[in-house]
Amino acid sequence: MIDNPRHRTAILALPLLAALLSTQARAQDDNGVDALLSKERWREMSYGVSLRPPLGTLMNSRNLDDALVRIHGGEEYTITVHIKNLRQELTINQVVSTAIEQFGFTQPTATIEHQQVTKPAGRPGWIVYFGVNTPAKQKPEEKPDREAMMRAARAQMTRANELREKQKDEIAAFRLYSAIARNSPDKAIAAQAKRWVDAYQSDQQFMRRYLLDEAARRQRNPHDVDAKAWYMGQAIMQLAPNTFVVLQMEVGQESFAKVRPIFEAVVKSLEVQHPKELDEMRNNLMKVGAGFKTGLTHRRLLEAMLPPVSTPIVNDKGEPAGIMPLRLQYVRVLENGKDVGWMKTVHRERRDQIAVIDTKREMDVNTGRHKTLRTVEIKETGVNGIGVDTYVRIHFGARAIDSHSQYFLAE
Repeated sequence: MIDNPRHRTAILALPLLAALLSTQARAQDDNGVDALLSKERWREMSYGVSLRPPLGTLMNSRNLDDALVRIHGGEEYTITVHIKNLRQELTINQVVSTAIEQFGFTQPTATIEHQQVTKPAGRPGWIVYFGVNTPAKQKPEEKPDREAMMRAARAQMTRANELREKQKDEIAAFRLYSAIARNSPDKAIAAQAKRWVDAYQSDQQFMRRYLLDEAARRQRNPHDVDAKAWYMGQAIMQLAPNTFVVLQMEVGQESFAKVRPIFEAVVKSLEVQHPKELDEMRNNLMKVGAGFKTGLTHRRLLEAMLPPVSTPIVNDKGEPAGIMPLRLQYVRVLENGKDVGWMKTVHRERRDQIAVIDTKREMDVNTGRHKTLRTVEIKETGVNGIGVDTYVRIHFGARAIDSHSQYFLAE
């Protein structure tokens, strides 16, 4: 074989050209993502999952449901992040099939708009979009698969029973029982679900909790109302054989085309930190937190606060009705002159209950037997101080981690 230098140069140039084109395409793609997403990452510390939220959004990480964080894009859309731990090991295809089946069962008017394979953070993943109450996209000539619906009804009944018995989530179980009673083609299963629905509806205390939860749910997803068209996007990324990250987007029909690329950019920004690096970050956080708490004393915080003020109270006739002390204040947290967080502080008294138990033995003069008598006295002790909620943003290089802690500083 003759080694031609010019021929060899041309062959070597091919991979270099391919690498150059790939780098340019990736740079253009990153520029598109940067135009949509914040440079700061949201991060959870259990699995090391992080993402970049969309620009101009608000994030809420203290939710009543199991969402790790809820991202609000004004009134247009919400994106929630969940980590699901399953009882058994499943493939990404099995999880997606189950998710499609469950959503279709609870939302009978839902149709699959689009689904695609994705590999966020280089891991197995999938994105599926559902349209709800979009009749123009449905095909009425197609008859539903009755056997598939029967299987789905049985699976959903099993799931509802697990929610009620093992997970003690009665509200979620009630919602699922209601959907089964409305939609199940299996009359026996529908009747069984209806009995549970009737039992829950007769419990006034439960119904009050359910209605409050339903109002909160509608507030979280205002698109999910009767006969209003909306879309849901679900992105699933596999962390382990039985652990999955789920990103869920809810958006109105009019904003779907605009929000979809934003959602896919968030999915693409997903990263999973290496366990060793995550452990190092946890240790650093613990050191920083311990140092911050040690240096924050009652006297130091009191000096930074304004003196308590009071506001006069008037009744509905405009007459003075007393004085209301305003003890709540907000304090900036600075590091090297830079805002890194804030604290919510309140002057209050901490009440501790102490049980004092007195034991004595007495003899019954009639029987000669001894018996032990115990008396319990509850005593309360009060300590004045400052209750503190601390919200701090700690920076590690280009990363930012939000910390929240609560404690009481006694005088």
